[in-house]
Formats: sequence, structure tokens, C-alpha cells
Amino acid sequence: MSDRGAFRLDLYYRLNMVQVHIPPLRDRREDVPVLFEHFVWAAANRYGSEVNALSAGQRQQLLAHDWPGNVRELRNLAECFVLLGGERAFDSLLKSGGAAGRISLAEQVSRYEEMLLREVLARHQGRLKEAQEEMGLGRKTLYEKMKKFDLDKEMFKQTGDD
Repeated sequence: MSDRGAFRLDLYYRLNMVQVHIPPLRDRREDVPVLFEHFVWAAANRYGSEVNALSAGQRQQLLAHDWPGNVRELRNLAECFVLLGGERAFDSLLKSGGAAGRISLAEQVSRYEEMLLREVLARHQGRLKEAQEEMGLGRKTLYEKMKKFDLDKEMFKQTGDD
């Protein structure tokens, strides 16, 4: 646009002070379940719908998919999940070339384990004793898993007046 005279080059340099690089979803899969939940709740509020729970298989599909459409694709899936129901929404994900078979079983299990651990810690607001009891883990095992996934209980404590 600047070359065609449609945009002043000096203005571009004034506006271009800070660049923020956000990696694509395929490089930060741990964000996928959280973002999906956010988009589902937003869509449910917008359409006045109930929020259905994800099945374990659907969670695995979220983590295994390559997300070539990045956040827009994830948001669209959440909208379909609310409007069409889980089965139909995830059927469309599979038909679009879901990558469930492209990552190893060990990686899928690890991602699923991290997601479950995050959910339990969030539900108990970082209270380790309660999380440990719900998951049936010993204290040392819970700490090892938290270290493996770089999780700190403070990340899950809710602040403010809820």
C-alpha cells in the first residue's frame, strides 16, 4: 500500500513499534482445551444454549489435531459444538483431516494426563491435598507430575471476589 501511495510509510513505522509473536496452536497444544472451553462458553452465552461436556475421545481429538486454521478453526469448532452437538462437530473435524494418528500414543497420553491434571488443579483452586485425593495420587507422584508439566499450584488459585 505504501508503494502505491495508499499508506504513508512514515506512519507505518510510527505504528510498528512493538511486534508480538504468538506461536500457532500446533506449537502450543496445551492452550487448546482452555481456548476451546472459552469459545464454547462464549457461544453458549450468545445462543442461550446449554454447555455439553467433552468426552475423553473429543479431548484427545482436540489435542491431536494440527489446527491448520489456527484459532479461527478452533473457535468455529466450538460454535459447531454448541449449535450442532459434540458428535456432529467432531465428525466434521475428523473429515477435515484430524491428525489423531500422527502423534505417538505416548505423546497423546502425556497431553491427556497434563490436561486432566490442569483441570483437577483448577477445580480445586490449587489445593494439592484435594487434587491428590481426587486423582488417587500420592503426594510425591503429584509433585513429580506437576514438575513434568511445569505447573505450580499458584497458577490455579483464584484471586478476587468470585
